[in-house]
Amino acid sequence: MIYEKLLQEALRASNEQDLPDTLFASIRFICESKNSDPELIRELIDHLENYEPFGDVGCGNLFSSTRDIEQCVAKLFKVG
Repeated sequence: MIYEKLLQEALRASNEQDLPDTLFASIRFICESKNSDPELIRELIDHLENYEPFGDVGCGNLFSSTRDIEQCVAKLFKVG
């Protein structure tokens, strides 16, 4: 169920907010492998739910940036 939610949020971010294709492919791979840390998966879902491509611009921004998602994906690949 958690992987389905992850893929759903990644698809939404890809279609609605221009999540980079390379990140989407990495997230799809994580969903297919289904052997990642559940806490990190939840963190990634949270980043995707709050994704804004320019989320790292400005002070005190409440959105997650592409960099935030890249860093979380990198952690998942190190752990998995």
